[in-house]
Amino acid sequence: MGKVRNIFAVNVGRYTKTAPEQRIAFASAKSIWDEATQRLLAA
Repeated sequence: MGKVRNIFAVNVGRYTKTAPEQRIAFASAKSIWDEATQRLLAA
């Protein structure tokens, strides 16, 4: 899993965090993706 191949890739700890922790991390990642989408659409 070493290299990031996607500029929108965010590590949510799939194998190292518990399910509740993953949900929190995914929600944070989703807000990052949503903000990036809004900026791209506004450009």
